[in-house]
Amino acid sequence: MKLSSLNSENGHCCHEDNEEESEDDTENDTEENNEPKELDFEQTLNESFTSSSCRQSLRCEIETPFFRSSKDVSTSEFKYDIMNNVCICMIDIAGFSTWCSNHHPNIIARAMISYNDWICHLIRKYQDIKKVELVGDCCMVISGIRADNFDTLILTYLNMIRFAVDMIEDITTLKNIFKSKNIGIRIGIHVSDVIGIYLNNPYKYQLFGNDINVCSRLENSAITNTIHVSEKTLMCLQNACDAVCGPCSRCIKGKAINQSYKGIGFKTSYQLFLKQKSIYLINFSDLFKKRFIQQHKNYTYKYETDIKDIYTDVDAFKYMSIIINISNSRAIYDQFEEVSKIINHIKKNTLFKQTCILIVEASLYENTKKKYEYEYEYILNYEEQNFDDTISSLLNKISNEFNEKKRGSLDLTIYEHI
Repeated sequence: MKLSSLNSENGHCCHEDNEEESEDDTENDTEENNEPKELDFEQTLNESFTSSSCRQSLRCEIETPFFRSSKDVSTSEFKYDIMNNVCICMIDIAGFSTWCSNHHPNIIARAMISYNDWICHLIRKYQDIKKVELVGDCCMVISGIRADNFDTLILTYLNMIRFAVDMIEDITTLKNIFKSKNIGIRIGIHVSDVIGIYLNNPYKYQLFGNDINVCSRLENSAITNTIHVSEKTLMCLQNACDAVCGPCSRCIKGKAINQSYKGIGFKTSYQLFLKQKSIYLINFSDLFKKRFIQQHKNYTYKYETDIKDIYTDVDAFKYMSIIINISNSRAIYDQFEEVSKIINHIKKNTLFKQTCILIVEASLYENTKKKYEYEYEYILNYEEQNFDDTISSLLNKISNEFNEKKRGSLDLTIYEHI
């Protein structure tokens, strides 16, 4: 973090550089600008630690009437922090407004105290991550303010991703805090240039900058229980993370999102989806589910009956496998249209691909195979004598592929297809 002061008499930032050096720098900059040169992102990032160019570039912004009127009268100078290439994380609770409309303010206040404690508990794991503020259900977290070299700075970016993954992995705790299954979390992360100041009435430290708006848009457009990361952030991280360090083995990266945001314009970003080492069962009757789990005890399972919950889960998490019973028997849905909606919903996901297994009774097997053979690779007849052996070997193959250690989630040159 760089702390500077603004002199009230001359209205300029106080630096040790003399006028002659400034003139020389200006002439050199003019000569260099005439020569086209290739952009080196890492070199540009490193230069921010060794030169004052980043501070100089914000001089006009510092000298606005707003900042001059915010000076400390007792010292006749204005204190501010200019932070370049820090990592901003914004967190928002999905379903919070609906939840609040059904609860008394006392209950809301207690839940928010527990929510704040939950975030602070997860932050303590990483010394370089600090919580800036909590306004309503929106929380702002920052990292990289004390980094003094490029490698240390990149590590703070990695830790921010790890912190975000920790929150989603512990989403059950958040649901228990609000005592609601409909509560989720949205996270936006962006590498930013910001300025921090103290405002009066009340006396509070706040961050400002256009990158705050970018991070806010990422958070607002994130799918519930996912991490929405800017392309700039992944550009910094793609060569810093190996397969076993955390994020690459705990989440996958979806395809690039090119979207226009209000007041910002087009930005390229990526969603990170948490990997779940479990099998998701859909449309299984209680007896069929019990028998299936007994036959295949080596895996963990997740099961939901509410269609909205199923949509939320399959959109946010990459499961080892999703097994869907689309037959008329051994099912919980009376009409096939309900199951068909789920199948089509999974098929329309363009950001990443779920590994699905469709199981069906013998009378519907041929028609189902003709209908879905180009969308789903695995379609099985559960009335066959060797069904248990077939699906056991298939699940073993899928499990080995799912647990394979490889890069991907933080590398822009690699896309996940598992």
